[in-house]
Amino acid sequence: PSLSRRRVSPPPPGGRHSSRRAEEDMRRPCNPQALRSLPPKDSRVQTCAVSDTVATAITRLADPEAAQLVCLNDAGAVCAVVTASAVLAALLPSSPPHHG
Repeated sequence: PSLSRRRVSPPPPGGRHSSRRAEEDMRRPCNPQALRSLPPKDSRVQTCAVSDTVATAITRLADPEAAQLVCLNDAGAVCAVVTASAVLAALLPSSPPHHG
């Protein structure tokens, strides 16, 4: 999967998006066909594949534009979201060392 920059729409003039509009958007059902029709180039999210290495994920997460990676399985379906903090938590020991 290729990596691209995420597009974020700017807030309307004069401030934030209205909460009423956000509530309406949340109630609107998601159309899977519409999601599949989005162009693969210039996609809105950074992605990785389940077959990618941890090093690949770290390299992609090092990009300041990438807050997270959407992990896709072999069929191209979303199976996880990977964040830098999740990678660090997996690499570091579960209990912090004690300084004596």
